[in-house]
Amino acid sequence: MALVGTIETGLFLRIESALTRGGPSSLVPGYTITGMFLYAMMPALGEMATWLPLPGATPQFCSRYVDDALGFAVGYNNWYAATFSGCSDLSATAIVIQYWNKEINLTRVLWPGVWITVILVSITLLDCICVGIFGEAEFALVTIKVFTLLGLLILALVVDLGCGSNAHRLGFQFWNDPGAINTYLTTGAFGRFLGWFSVLINASFSYVGIELVAGRPSHFWRILFFYSLGSLAVGLIVSSKDEQLLSAQAASAPGAARSPWVIAIQGAGITGLPSLINAVILSSAISAANEWLFCASRYLYALAKLGKALPIFLRCTKRGIPWAGVWTTALILCVSYLDVSNSGSSVSNWLSSISAISNCFTWGSVSIAYLGFHRALKAQGIDRDSLPYKAPFQPCASYLALTFFATVIMFSGFSAFVYRFDRQEFITSYITIPIFFTLYFGHKLIRKTSLIGAKDVDLFSGKQEVDLDGELNDEVPPKNMVEKVLNWLFFRKRSPETQNASLDGLSG
Repeated sequence: MALVGTIETGLFLRIESALTRGGPSSLVPGYTITGMFLYAMMPALGEMATWLPLPGATPQFCSRYVDDALGFAVGYNNWYAATFSGCSDLSATAIVIQYWNKEINLTRVLWPGVWITVILVSITLLDCICVGIFGEAEFALVTIKVFTLLGLLILALVVDLGCGSNAHRLGFQFWNDPGAINTYLTTGAFGRFLGWFSVLINASFSYVGIELVAGRPSHFWRILFFYSLGSLAVGLIVSSKDEQLLSAQAASAPGAARSPWVIAIQGAGITGLPSLINAVILSSAISAANEWLFCASRYLYALAKLGKALPIFLRCTKRGIPWAGVWTTALILCVSYLDVSNSGSSVSNWLSSISAISNCFTWGSVSIAYLGFHRALKAQGIDRDSLPYKAPFQPCASYLALTFFATVIMFSGFSAFVYRFDRQEFITSYITIPIFFTLYFGHKLIRKTSLIGAKDVDLFSGKQEVDLDGELNDEVPPKNMVEKVLNWLFFRKRSPETQNASLDGLSG
C-alpha cells in the first residue's frame, strides 16, 4: 500500500523538475539524504506501534504521549493531506490522458472533465461497494509499477552503455557537459546551493505517504533503493539542459511527454515504449487516487471514533464501510475539476505542494510523539531492550529528523522570495502552517489541554489485551516465484481484511 502511495508519479514525472533545477549530481544525494531522514522517523513509528498498536496511530500516539491538542491537529492534517493528494492524482489522470491527443484527439470527443468524472465515480463506487477487492486491485497495480521501474532501470543501463539503435555510449557524459550541478534562481555558489536544496524539497514531495509502511518500517530501505537508483539513472541518460525536456517543462506538456525516461528512450531510437510508460503513469495516478480516497475516509472515521469529528462519520454500511467519510471526501475531490482549465497543471502542482507540506507536519509529529514516548519509558523505568522492537539510534535520530522536516517546511517556498515576490508560490507553500497551528491552539484553548509529563504518560492502558491476543500475522505466503521476488524486494502481500484493518488502525 505504501508503495502505491509513495511511488505514484514521482519517479516517472516529477523528477524532471529536480533534474533541471539541481543537475544530475544533485539528484542522488538529494533523494538519498531525504530518505535517510525518513528512515530515522520510520523505525520510531514502528517502535511505538509494536509496543501498543492504537487505532488512529499517529494522532493517537501524539494525544497519548504528548498532548491531545497535537493529536487533534495531526488527525485533521492527515485527512486533508490525503484528500489533497487524491485531488492531485485525480487531476494528473486528466493531464496524462492528454498525451495521446497527438494520435487520437480525445479532447474533441470527450471533455477532459469527463475523464475525471469517470475515474472519480469508479473509485468512489469501488470504495463503497467493492472494497473487498481493494487490496487485490492495489496489489496488482503495485506489481505493474514495480516491474516497470525495474525494467526502466535496466533500460537506463542499456541506453547509457549505448545499446540503442542510435548507438552512443553516454557514461557520465551529461555530468561533464552541461555539468554536474546546475544553478537555480541565481548564479555562483549560492545558485548551486539553491539548486541542490530544491532537489531536497522535491524529494520530500516524492516520499508522500511513506508512513503507510508502518507495518514493517525497518524495510523502508527498499523504497530508498528505488529512489536512489532511479535518480542516478535519470541523471545518466538525460541532460539537465535537454531542449526537449526544457520545452516540454515550459509548455506543461501532458503525461509522458515531459518524462525524462521517455525523452531518453526516444533519444535512443526506441519506439513503442513511450505510450506504454504513459499507460503505467496513468494507472499509477488512478491507483494512488483510489488509495487516498480510501485512506481519507478512514481518517475521518477514526477521528469520529475518538470523538474529534462529527458523529455522522461513524455511519457505516452493513459491510462496515464508512460511507459518510467516503462520500464527503469524494465531494472534496471535485476540486480536481479545476484542472480542466488552461492552468490545470498548475492546479495539480499546487495541490501536490499543499499535501506534501502537510505530510512533513505528519512526519515531524511522529518524531515529537516518539520523543514523548522515549522520555516516558525512561521516566517510568522501562528498559527499551524489553520492547518488541527497538528503533536504532534513538532518540538522536528523532531529533535530527524533526529538525530536517521543520527546515523543509520553513524553506519549502524559498523561491517565492527571490527577485519578485510570488504570491501563489508563497500561499501554496505556507498555507498549511497557519491551518495546522490554528487546529492545535484552537483545540488547546477550547478543551484546555496541556502537555503530558513523562511520568504521567499512559503506557499500559489496552496493552494487556494486545499482549493476550499475540502478534497478528497478516502476511499471505508467496504463491509463486513472482510473489517471492516481490516479497524479498519490496513488500509483503496482505489479505484484504488486514489491509483494511491496517489503514483503519495503524495509519489512520
